Amino acid sequence: MDSLQSMGMDAMSPMEIPLGDTLNWSDYGYADYADFYPHGNYGKMNYIQAIYTFFIWETWVSIQGMVTKELLYPTILYTISVACIAVALNTEERYRAAWVAASVAIGAVILQHLGDMDFIYVVKDTLIRLIIIHNMGAVVMILWEKFCLTEEQKMLSWGKRAIATYKIMWNSRFVKTSRPAPVFHLLKAEEELRKAALRAIAEEDDSEKLDDNSVLADQTDDSCSNGLLHIRRVCNGARQAGQWVWSCVSLPVIRLWNWISPRNRWIMQTITTVLIVWVLDRATDHVSQVVVGFDWEDVGPHKTVFFRRLNEVTRHEVIVRSFFAFQTVWGPYSFYTQIHSIIALFFVALHIDEPEEWPPVFGDIRQAWSLRRLWSKFWDRLIYRAVNGLGEMFMTAVGFGQRPFRGMKRWVLNGLVFAISGIFHAGTDYIAGLECSWMWEFWWWNMNFVGIVGETALLYFIRAYFPHFYDKMSGKAGKAIGFLWVFAWLFWSAPKSHFMAMQCMPENR
Repeated sequence: MDSLQSMGMDAMSPMEIPLGDTLNWSDYGYADYADFYPHGNYGKMNYIQAIYTFFIWETWVSIQGMVTKELLYPTILYTISVACIAVALNTEERYRAAWVAASVAIGAVILQHLGDMDFIYVVKDTLIRLIIIHNMGAVVMILWEKFCLTEEQKMLSWGKRAIATYKIMWNSRFVKTSRPAPVFHLLKAEEELRKAALRAIAEEDDSEKLDDNSVLADQTDDSCSNGLLHIRRVCNGARQAGQWVWSCVSLPVIRLWNWISPRNRWIMQTITTVLIVWVLDRATDHVSQVVVGFDWEDVGPHKTVFFRRLNEVTRHEVIVRSFFAFQTVWGPYSFYTQIHSIIALFFVALHIDEPEEWPPVFGDIRQAWSLRRLWSKFWDRLIYRAVNGLGEMFMTAVGFGQRPFRGMKRWVLNGLVFAISGIFHAGTDYIAGLECSWMWEFWWWNMNFVGIVGETALLYFIRAYFPHFYDKMSGKAGKAIGFLWVFAWLFWSAPKSHFMAMQCMPENR
């Protein structure tokens, strides 16, 4: 949804014009650009002009649209809110609650001001989420987890103490603490598995070479064996020649890469990631506007229902729903990966942070062959530790005992995590202007937990009563079915929220 929301239109009502025109934000600021390239559309441009317009100019125009004097007042208030949290991290425990409460109160004022602003929706929604995440994180980190500056850190010089404060304040995933967000552990574990796999492949290649040599040694002198021996020798020679060529080409590159410092290697990799994701995101926008080509009728409220209208469903509707299912994953991934990587580049390049303090926002999509794995191994953990802490605080307050919560209590906590996440996303949508669809956003987040519970129960049933079938489906076939299941779930559920949100999308989006 994020990439679909990055647009601005002058129409009085979005329902009065074709949806394809509202999604094509190339016209925004195009009068100025016409002085350089006076063309009406991409069809009249040459390849260089079209590529420049699509990737550079439109991106620059969208950035210009985000800069406004109206943000000065909330920026000043947010600076004061950050100062309150900084004081809370440095002060005695008995004063921390007051400073956190002051930050939360200032955050409420900022949210009220942002809600009244006529601003680009995607930026407005992002700023609202930033304010809420920062204050939720402060409540959980300072008052619940009690992650504040230690007495040793308080004895540091003011400069080092300020850096230590920053590292705690902006650490929404609790990196390098005793309770980091789960994906951080998974990323480190996957790195170890990757190294182990490389070692295993090397050992397997060595064993294959030994087997080939033994086979060649055991060949008989008959003509058939001699022919097979000749073929094997040719294949081995070709493989050795290929390995020699590859080593000649790759060895200088590897030596040059290893000569570069780890920090600079990380910076180069991150810049490459940002550029690739940015290009793919722009290409996705192009696909939505040109290839998919949906209009308001395709995203009407009646189209949220699918299975009860199977006799009416067209091929085009399936394509539209498939695109929205894809965008449910790709939109957040591309948006947050770019923002996170750019901020990481800034702090790592200044030597304020180390690269390992900025792990990727998302995990490996190849691990998401079930709903449970989609949320536990792939999805971002920007608010997980905050909402998990709020859930723990609630369960402790109502009598579930002290953490850690195990067994059924853990499932209750997981349900609370999805419920609080639903409240968070629905609330930000409502404040940002989507007043007609916030309940569907809340519904979608909670239905994901329902889907996980049903999925887990089904797998438990199959494993208990059909163990042989369960074992057979634990390989590639089972994973393929799992990926289809995850896509089918998003295909059914995501458009219910997205289609309703399109009905009340602010004009300035």
